[in-house]
Amino acid sequence: MKRRGGQVDGRVDKPATKLYYTRGETARLLHVSVSTLDRMRHEGKGPRATVFGPRTIRYAAGDIIRWQKGGAK
Repeated sequence: MKRRGGQVDGRVDKPATKLYYTRGETARLLHVSVSTLDRMRHEGKGPRATVFGPRTIRYAAGDIIRWQKGGAK
């Protein structure tokens, strides 16, 4: 089992094993493209995004889980 950057054998760790996920990791968890995730964020849909800087957007594990369970925003 090869571990690389939060991935094991190409799969992203389950939510709750990390505090924050990148856009790419979040997109893979939600089975959408990064551009779809970005569009959802701009439209106020999808899990809440946290902006850490001008080019650093992350998604909290808890926000991803809440959104998946239907408690959006």
